[in-house]
Amino acid sequence: MTSDVNFSAGYVCGVLCSDGKVVWSEKHSNYAISLETKNDEFARLFMNNLKLHVEKEPRMGTHKRKNGDQTFHMNMITVYGRKDVGRFLSKWGLIHGRRNWSVPAITWNDIDFRRGFLRGFFDGNGSVSVSVNKDEGKRRAIILYSVNEKGLREVHKLLEKEGIKSIMYPVGKCFAVKISGKMRIQTFIEKVNFGLTDKKRRLDKALLPLSVSGYDENI
Repeated sequence: MTSDVNFSAGYVCGVLCSDGKVVWSEKHSNYAISLETKNDEFARLFMNNLKLHVEKEPRMGTHKRKNGDQTFHMNMITVYGRKDVGRFLSKWGLIHGRRNWSVPAITWNDIDFRRGFLRGFFDGNGSVSVSVNKDEGKRRAIILYSVNEKGLREVHKLLEKEGIKSIMYPVGKCFAVKISGKMRIQTFIEKVNFGLTDKKRRLDKALLPLSVSGYDENI
């Protein structure tokens, strides 16, 4: 089992815990893995990693979704299979569900799987925030949100295991993990980083001096 395989399996699991879905149909006795995203690069990245771990070819379709007056082009990646998907979930120990997902046990001891998991989770759920205060200057942060307190606390501990300091706190009915400060963000880039070009670009910009990067930018 190569480190690349472990990294990609971790990536798939991270995406499924943050932004994707695993569904079991009692009626059809079948599993489905899916991801809906308007980001074309994210759709391709998830599908290419998923292909390495299932025998059936994942399907990629498109549809439109309305949000108020805006209409978005959405990508949908899906793969079905009781044995195929079930084998993947069992092999990597993924406990799924929006409110009760849990970090697979392998994540704690396998550095490649762990970093893959964190990258997938941040690609799906991570945002970059930059604010400017005339007294304190430029403030940078990477933020995650989830309704699953236990799962997010495990992600918080995974970051700590990688030497990336963060804080966790409640936000309404959700919980947040925040990595703030230039040095901590640089450590995040070295150990994990985003896989998505746009998020990496904005994170790089966030680290630039205020005179170079301009004003506040949020993702």
